[in-house]
Amino acid sequence: MAGKSYFSASVPKIVVQSLFKKYDTDENGHLSKKEALSLLKDDLGMDNKQAEATFMLVDKDGGGSISFEEFFSWFRDEKGLEWVDDKSRCYYISKAVDEFKNKKEALCLLKDDLGMDNKQAEACYLLVDKDGGGSISFEEFFSWFRDEKGLECVNDKSRCYYISKAVDEFKKYDKDGNGTIDKDELKLLLKAVNYRHDSDAALRALDTTGDGKISFPEFLAWLNWLPN
Repeated sequence: MAGKSYFSASVPKIVVQSLFKKYDTDENGHLSKKEALSLLKDDLGMDNKQAEATFMLVDKDGGGSISFEEFFSWFRDEKGLEWVDDKSRCYYISKAVDEFKNKKEALCLLKDDLGMDNKQAEACYLLVDKDGGGSISFEEFFSWFRDEKGLECVNDKSRCYYISKAVDEFKKYDKDGNGTIDKDELKLLLKAVNYRHDSDAALRALDTTGDGKISFPEFLAWLNWLPN
């Protein structure tokens, strides 16, 4: 860390409460981003990048502030502190905070910093973008990055082969390139595989999120190729 912290995950809860209240200047039971960053840097010894990354990790609902429950839960989790202490991991977290704004930037990070080839990066991007929204949130990236199976999946050549094949098939029917297959695109796909039943029923069955479109993870699940 950038400085010295006088706290550890094992300190009594009352001490953590006292620390929290010290920075809760408006006494509303939450730390604003500014208040939280001050706490993380001044009392926990983090640098700017570590503090920014930690705030986004702790603010799980993305509300822009941290409750005491969120802070205490993170503080008690030794892995939470380990992640920001691990310089190599914190580098990627900070990188994601700065750069995960669109698909192009995400693919650059996956290839340039994580050493993936084009196929791996494309497959990984579609896997992480679970809602098919066309962008990856910090929470989506971190959830995948923290899950060892996620990295194993793209590093396992046999699995990656099938996922890459699925990417090719998915892109073939994602005519507008928006990262999802809509109702009309699904009809083309079903026709190609000689599916003769109701396409609306098929969409309802495949669309597990109920948003009227099929994301890549939903497509993989349909193929029964979803990594596990």
